[in-house]
Amino acid sequence: MPETDLKSQIHEYLNFYGRGAANAKTGKIIAQEFHTEWRTVAGVIRQLRIEGVLIGSSKGNNRVNNTLSRTRAGYYLPETVQEEESYLQSFKDELFDMLKTFRAQKKARNRFLEERQYKASLIVFKPETTGQLTFV
Repeated sequence: MPETDLKSQIHEYLNFYGRGAANAKTGKIIAQEFHTEWRTVAGVIRQLRIEGVLIGSSKGNNRVNNTLSRTRAGYYLPETVQEEESYLQSFKDELFDMLKTFRAQKKARNRFLEERQYKASLIVFKPETTGQLTFV
């Protein structure tokens, strides 16, 4: 099935069956519907989002007006301003968490490289003296 057909079909499917967070459909359910893999569905959803289609997603917990509410996990087309705001806020929170983790991992990498360089500087190989390691 050509990707553009799958994109339009998934969009239509969400438009019909996935209106509102209460009707969210998991990638697995959508994949079964279209006889494909959930990773393919995730890629199509990403493409649709890049093209400007507002597709919300939920992991099963949403914040609406600073209160946690249990909703269905999956993809959906927001029906209300609250759903749209809740989705975008959760998306933003996830991005900031990823950025925080990325920064921490960069610092860890730098420490790792500094340790590695330090350990390497403790051992000097002098081939002119019987090929043995010398510690400095």
